[in-house]
Amino acid sequence: MTEGPVVLLDGDLLARGRLQEATHARGLDLRIIGSAAGAGELRDLDPSMVVVDLDNGRERALALVEEARLAGLDAPVIGFFSHVDRALEAAADAAGVRAIRRGRFWATLPEVLEGE
Repeated sequence: MTEGPVVLLDGDLLARGRLQEATHARGLDLRIIGSAAGAGELRDLDPSMVVVDLDNGRERALALVEEARLAGLDAPVIGFFSHVDRALEAAADAAGVRAIRRGRFWATLPEVLEGE
């Protein structure tokens, strides 16, 4: 994993707080952006990882990730979502986002941040 920040895309307030606590505990920098950001802005942050709140960002966030990939983003992208939204899970997979059910994501966050 590169030394760049972990970027949270479209996280709600609770997700922001939980991820901020987890990244801080590991000495990682966290940047928070919305899917209204440009693909170049996401790529230029040179993130070590992008975390997407799929329930909030939905198709906008997935489109931004796809655009950023085309612009040269090569960081792993992890998305968390409600376990009942199979269509969103499939859309995330199609966009190259590793989709993890919300409960599992939070339960395994330390491992996720380690790249496992």
